[in-house]
Amino acid sequence: MNNYRYQFSLCVVAIFLLAAGVFSAQAGQTLSVRLIHATQQQQASSSGLSDVAGVLQRSLPYNHFSLKGSTSMRLPAGETRSLGGYSVQCSGAQGQLKIQVRRGNKALINTTVALRDKTPLVLGGLPASTGKLLLVFVAR
Repeated sequence: MNNYRYQFSLCVVAIFLLAAGVFSAQAGQTLSVRLIHATQQQQASSSGLSDVAGVLQRSLPYNHFSLKGSTSMRLPAGETRSLGGYSVQCSGAQGQLKIQVRRGNKALINTTVALRDKTPLVLGGLPASTGKLLLVFVAR
């Protein structure tokens, strides 16, 4: 089951890297990071997700997205923030942003990406009691 979760996480990353075209970097000044709970519920998604809701709904097998936490930091980044029990460390410029996600002492995600302004990057497939937890990064 853990192998399935890991593969799901990698698939989500690959889909968004390719679909969003994040390999062409531009210069944003702020990095927004949101923790989102994705589920199969028959109710409206949280406000605060309007800029990424379309991408999430078209690309993922869930119909409800709930904002669980958010933070932002200046680019180039060099900070660690806590979101919903996860430690999210970002370092570097928008064109080569290193992202590390940990829960306690366990490293869950360790990647380097190039972000394009206002184009969401979704990392996730993190376990939740129902559905999955996603981290959405947007450079502005």
